[in-house]
Amino acid sequence: MGHQTLTRMAVTDSVYADNTEDLIASLDQGHPSESQSADSTDTLRSLISAAAPMSPTRHQDTHRPPATLDAIKVIVCNNFRMTVYDSLRAMVMRGGLREDDRIAESQLAEQLGVSRTPVREALQRLESDGLVNAQGRGVRLRMLSTNELTQVYVARAGLEGWAAFLAAQRVASGEVAPARLASLETLAAETHELTVSGELTRAVEANRALHEAVAAIADNTVVSAALERWWDQIIISTRHSLQAPERAQTVHAEHTAILSALRNGDAPAARAAVEAHALGTRDAVNETRTKLRST
Repeated sequence: MGHQTLTRMAVTDSVYADNTEDLIASLDQGHPSESQSADSTDTLRSLISAAAPMSPTRHQDTHRPPATLDAIKVIVCNNFRMTVYDSLRAMVMRGGLREDDRIAESQLAEQLGVSRTPVREALQRLESDGLVNAQGRGVRLRMLSTNELTQVYVARAGLEGWAAFLAAQRVASGEVAPARLASLETLAAETHELTVSGELTRAVEANRALHEAVAAIADNTVVSAALERWWDQIIISTRHSLQAPERAQTVHAEHTAILSALRNGDAPAARAAVEAHALGTRDAVNETRTKLRST
């Protein structure tokens, strides 16, 4: 992979550590132009390692702090750019922007070392993604209301349930390798272990990785893209209310039921299990929000 092919760095939650290693290797093997200094390449290598999301199989080995503007710098070279959009999206998804913060376009431009135009365009994209709200010449996080969050969970239940149905059909027809199903079991166990040990931020990431891995077996990129967008909104809107769940065993049992239906290639059971799980999570989140408002 040459530098020209890296025009848009995919520092998103759909790219994991294996891809990151490939990108770093490409830098080591590449031939930067004269205008691209060794220092900028070294900085880029560090940036990719720090900003890329965690692999669903490597949560236990990674202890990465939330991304901040100081940790995510944009590097612009002759034929290469890590986009401002990807930098700011990583910041938002890693918790670098708090619920009550308003961050100005000019502040972002200054700290990222770019003009206001790419910052403005990036913020517009983040707004269209449903992650921020424009406020003057700046943005705030877009926090979903209880009603909006409920609607997202209902939509997720339907679409993720359909994905599980398709995934189970593919398992039944022998299109899914046993190792891929085994990796789901590993993610489910990891999610449970992190939850009961109180490592809630990492548990959320492992849980999301599990659900997205199940949906990915359906082999429908449109479905996966829609679910990714909803997961982004859910994580941003529920991060502030994370607390030790009272239903950890229930969640683990629900995950077990989903994976059992998948292993058996039982499409109706897989769909029903996913829908029940998503709607149960919706009810638990709404209950938590109600308790927090009353305190």
